[in-house]
Amino acid sequence: MDHGAQSFSLYGDLLEMSVKKGSRVERGQAIGTVGPAPAGPPELYFELRIDGQSVDPLQWLKKR
Repeated sequence: MDHGAQSFSLYGDLLEMSVKKGSRVERGQAIGTVGPAPAGPPELYFELRIDGQSVDPLQWLKKR
């Protein structure tokens, strides 16, 4: 997902996506449904990249 200013989030192991490419997504809007991982139980892979580099997303996920 493109957040602008060279910031992107990546999501893996989704069973289905609820939004289409190019759609505007609002805060709190569901973007998909978590599906089974290769190891079996459902899980979500999440990665945040800024300027092409992976960063720790915890600072961005804190309540403000």
